[in-house]
Amino acid sequence: MGGHSMRGWFLKTILFHAVIAGLAGNARAQSPSWFDESSQGPTDYRAEGLQAGGETDFRGLSVAMSQESEHPLSTSASVFGEGGVPTRNQTGNETGVAANPQGGDTDDLAAKFTDPTKLLTSYQFNTWYQPVFWNGRGSGTEFMVRPVVPIPKSSLIPIDQILRVGFPIETKPTSDDGQPSPSGFADVQLFDLFIFPISRDFTLAAGPIAIFPTATSPATGQGRWQLGPAFAGIYTGVPKWQIGLLLQNPYSLGSNSDASVSQLFYNVILTRHYPNGWYASYFGATGVADLRSGQWMVPVSVCVGRVFNIGKQPVNFSVLPAYYANGQSLTPKLEIEFNFALIYR
Repeated sequence: MGGHSMRGWFLKTILFHAVIAGLAGNARAQSPSWFDESSQGPTDYRAEGLQAGGETDFRGLSVAMSQESEHPLSTSASVFGEGGVPTRNQTGNETGVAANPQGGDTDDLAAKFTDPTKLLTSYQFNTWYQPVFWNGRGSGTEFMVRPVVPIPKSSLIPIDQILRVGFPIETKPTSDDGQPSPSGFADVQLFDLFIFPISRDFTLAAGPIAIFPTATSPATGQGRWQLGPAFAGIYTGVPKWQIGLLLQNPYSLGSNSDASVSQLFYNVILTRHYPNGWYASYFGATGVADLRSGQWMVPVSVCVGRVFNIGKQPVNFSVLPAYYANGQSLTPKLEIEFNFALIYR
């Protein structure tokens, strides 16, 4: 089987399983019996209060962490490998966010949505508009579909999990030497966190991050299978605030003609919640350090978002402008992230 056909088969397989997992997670999230069973026990932090989130995201973290932004994965910001090819990463317990008599339900959902360690199903649609690049002419865009699927603990695996899968498409600007950069599908990203509630106000999470070489062009992917650890910590002891950090370190496996990759994604979680589902996240965009070259992309960003209802459907909408203090060629200098998400309890 050729390289392109194998990647196409792998992408279809990942997409199929993500859809099935999403439907299963959605069914579980809406099942009263599942909710009652998963909400019992003296150590269940979900029964204590609100989730906050946005990448977190792995973008991840949502904002990578707050929307994971994951940019991860949630949750996310553009990142680079040694070869100079950008990619995007994706991106618990009592939050101290008081329920609002008027906003009540949306306040609770907003706190859960912006916390990457809460078991909340969502389907996120992220768009990054990038008007200015380092050593590039013109603008670029990236679009990512990212299901966030909770996997409640069971007799087989007695630990709660949160699975995020990101499917990105990218367009790139022309380089300064006039060479056009082809657009296309980028590398698929998978992010799985195991949740460990330490106390009422503090939650730790750990798990793997994997990046699959599914890009249709060398300009939109790194051409390497990548795997590494991810860690998160969330503190919610300060009323109306969520404070934490998400670290992810995928590195390339094996060897081929493409440059090896070892990069550290980091998301600072500093989210303040307000009445009626409003929230603001500071420094939420994903930063990245290329551990092979020693170069850092350092973001300065502010996110403003709100969780509200369209009819009976809870949704999130947020805007996150970011400036990157430095970066390799054809990585963004300025970008604006728009997140729209369908939320299921």
